[in-house]
Amino acid sequence: MSVSHEHSSKRRPLSYERGRRTKLPRWARRWALAILLVGTVACAWHWGSTALPRANMLYAQWECDRYVQPRDQSPAKGAPECFKRVLFYNGGFPREWDDYVFLFLHQRQAKSGLTRLVVISARYVSYLPRQVPLEPPPGNMAHILTGEMKIMSPATWKNNIGEEGTNYSFEVVLGMADKVRVFNGQPDPSDASHFTIGYEVDGQPGTIDGWLTDDGIVKLEVRDGPAKPFN
Repeated sequence: MSVSHEHSSKRRPLSYERGRRTKLPRWARRWALAILLVGTVACAWHWGSTALPRANMLYAQWECDRYVQPRDQSPAKGAPECFKRVLFYNGGFPREWDDYVFLFLHQRQAKSGLTRLVVISARYVSYLPRQVPLEPPPGNMAHILTGEMKIMSPATWKNNIGEEGTNYSFEVVLGMADKVRVFNGQPDPSDASHFTIGYEVDGQPGTIDGWLTDDGIVKLEVRDGPAKPFN
């Protein structure tokens, strides 16, 4: 018994095979390339003037969101460079802020998920307390920490920083002392809404707590130390 195999000279195309592509004429390919090139140049001209500054600003904001300085050091006068760059791309940095110390600059997230850049700038106010007539003058000064809290919504590719948020002043009475120090604020790694600011009054330590609340404000509270009775 023999089996014969017949082979056709023409292969029948399979149903799932693609047909041969039709090649565009050379002039059509050149026109398509020219249109693509013109579109690329137009987009670069329209968006390029704002895209690079916006990207630089968002990177500066990323640095501010993670800004931390040593907890055992006091901040120097003037704003951190990353915060200056953020504000430079959003209308400019007020020069008077260079007279303040920036105690805290970091992103915090409230329990509700609300995210804000929290900025606390302050300055010291020292004065001689009012004296009763004929009493000898006191041997030290009264010290107050006063400043401003800025709670700023984050910038995006479309929105500027701080389009939502609030600014308000605060005051912490440190007490009577010859020397006071306030240290760099620290974010709480176990609570995204919480941060602390350490201080000393004549060498006696204390802590100020801060929380970003669900309604977008910051609550400050003296936890302990020599300033506790005055606040």
